[in-house]
Amino acid sequence: MKKFLKSFSKILICVMVLGIFSKVSAESTPEAVQAFRETVEKTSKIDSRVSRADFYFVVPTLQTELEVLSIADDKVFKAKGDFSFWFTDDSGTTANDEIPFYITQADKDMVVYYQPEKKWYKLRLPSLAAALTDMIATPNPNEVEEMMSDVKEVAILQESDTRRTMLVRLDGEKIADFIKAEAEKKPVENEIETNKAMQDAATRYIDSGLRNADMWYVWTIDKTNWQTTAMSFNFSNLSQSIARAALMDETQTWGEFEKNILETVAFYSEFKGFVTYLNDEAAKKLEVPKQALKAKEVKSFTPEEK
Repeated sequence: MKKFLKSFSKILICVMVLGIFSKVSAESTPEAVQAFRETVEKTSKIDSRVSRADFYFVVPTLQTELEVLSIADDKVFKAKGDFSFWFTDDSGTTANDEIPFYITQADKDMVVYYQPEKKWYKLRLPSLAAALTDMIATPNPNEVEEMMSDVKEVAILQESDTRRTMLVRLDGEKIADFIKAEAEKKPVENEIETNKAMQDAATRYIDSGLRNADMWYVWTIDKTNWQTTAMSFNFSNLSQSIARAALMDETQTWGEFEKNILETVAFYSEFKGFVTYLNDEAAKKLEVPKQALKAKEVKSFTPEEK
């Protein structure tokens, strides 16, 4: 079981920071693109955003669920959630577990508190904190233009005086080029103890996945206050595309165990997500509990117990 989770988590974590959206048929118009620009500009001025996100990853023998409640503004990010999984082995035996976690971030300081097997740990990730600060900051005009350039097509699915729902298609080639350029310009220091060769390979697989998949999401906005109501995603094609890139990598010699995992993800995986936006009262649930604050500090998500 631990061997499976350790191998699979390296693939899954890479997938979970990106999104792929299934092919759909809808008409893109200049008016729809202009409506998207208006929405980006007006929603980006909202001071704080409380959201609940649910992500599901399913293959024939494994189901995982990530639930996250979070609040973000220009300076601070807080989150709490649970990572759950159910795994069935070759004998038909099913195992399951749930790992609660909290995240606090301000400027260059990010702390992740998590509780595997009923014991809390604390991990500091300053490099990820810097990246997250950039992500949650209100975009300036140049950044808005960059966001617009990453969009291939926009279609209006519903429009009224109070509501707008859009289908947005992204340009995977441009996003991959941007990620590559940023990585070359300012490589991220890695505080997590990982295998660099595996990291480099995963970067190549993600790049290939982005360039070989159509990316879509559906975005619903309340036009009375320009708050996002919901966003829905289907990541399945990206997880499949990344796994196929790994399988076709002639520089790798996959063992039978790893090859079976990749083949399962490449042909049978489903990865979906849904985000809803809540009122500020929900943010009261984000305070880190006292027992977590007293956690042992570690340097890896998989600390070795002595």
